[in-house]
Amino acid sequence: MPKRAKLWLAPLALAAVGLVAACGGSTSTSAASSAAAAPAAPAASSAAAEPAAPAASDAAAAPATMDGGGKSISVFMPSTSNNYLAEWRRGLEATAADLNYQVTVVENNFDQSEQDLQIQQALASGTKADIYVIWPADSKAGVASLRSLSQTGVPTVVANQPPPAEAVPFMTMYAGVNDYLNGQVAGQLELGARDAAIAAGMKLNSPEGNLVEIMFTPGYQASVARHDGFIDATKAAPFNMLASEYSGFDAEAGYNTMSQLIAANKGKGIDFVYAHNDALALGANKALNEAGIVPGKDVMVVGGTCHGDLTALENGQQYGSGLQAARLEGNVVALAVARYFNNDGTVLDGEDSPEPSPEFPATSTAPYKYNYIPNPGLVFSSDEAANKAILDDTVLWGDTMRNLCTY
Repeated sequence: MPKRAKLWLAPLALAAVGLVAACGGSTSTSAASSAAAAPAAPAASSAAAEPAAPAASDAAAAPATMDGGGKSISVFMPSTSNNYLAEWRRGLEATAADLNYQVTVVENNFDQSEQDLQIQQALASGTKADIYVIWPADSKAGVASLRSLSQTGVPTVVANQPPPAEAVPFMTMYAGVNDYLNGQVAGQLELGARDAAIAAGMKLNSPEGNLVEIMFTPGYQASVARHDGFIDATKAAPFNMLASEYSGFDAEAGYNTMSQLIAANKGKGIDFVYAHNDALALGANKALNEAGIVPGKDVMVVGGTCHGDLTALENGQQYGSGLQAARLEGNVVALAVARYFNNDGTVLDGEDSPEPSPEFPATSTAPYKYNYIPNPGLVFSSDEAANKAILDDTVLWGDTMRNLCTY
């Protein structure tokens, strides 16, 4: 990884998000932001096709002492036809390869019944992995499969979507994103967007500001957690939420949902949009522009997870986003596996929520029951050159925001 002298992560007024600011290299949880103060400018076979081989840079640094000795990791996950999942898989496979683990992956088409059948077939084969990783298509409906994996006596890691409380005993540990925190960060960003809009003279359609929320698909636990985090972060100064709609994961879904929301709320007016990822936000921006509603000027848009096309962040039509990096999430899952075996199967109670930092927190200590990645929030402005600098100079765990968010 090339060395970078500058780290910049916009701090938010949220204690749980210990953001690191590079001005002088000090840590900060201050509400003041280093970002510009100006407002944003107005499949179904049991084994899926292999994605591109991971590049060397896809693997986060990890202690060389944690050699896996060729142990096997069997992964059950939704389809890598979704770019986020493809990047997650690249991260997991790259770190696993560096630590001498063998990975096999079985994908499903975002269908829990299909994943259940795949797991049944794998267990019926009589061949056990050294450890299982399951990214459930539906965390609640997937409890039976999690139980089946647990009953083999093989350690089982849940990825990306934590199980419901009643299923926690069936998992060895969780590794991945904290979606509740993601929602909290988005809520803080949206509060900042409202302050910026009012300061810029934007006339709101209600005293609190009218907001619409674009979620993932029904049953996907990440959307429930993000919604809850957002509501809790804004409850002291809530928005007037006109609608909270399930949608999908990509820009087309965001476009279709936003188009419907514009039509349904034409007489009320929309001031703010919270999209659960930036792909949805990108589609929402397209629908808004086509309706003559200019993001960054007439409406403020916040995305939950930077995702692919960074145009709206560069040109300031999107006010803010969370730097939740899919590749780093995959890295952390593989690292948690290595930490588990390196410490004779020890799992510590509680959670590990490392602070955002420029260097990957390469540790060989025992993992926790919950192992999270950070999700710093970043604010963008009407200054396109400054926005590009944020993308290029913000470094999280060894790579820039631009690289981490482009996939």
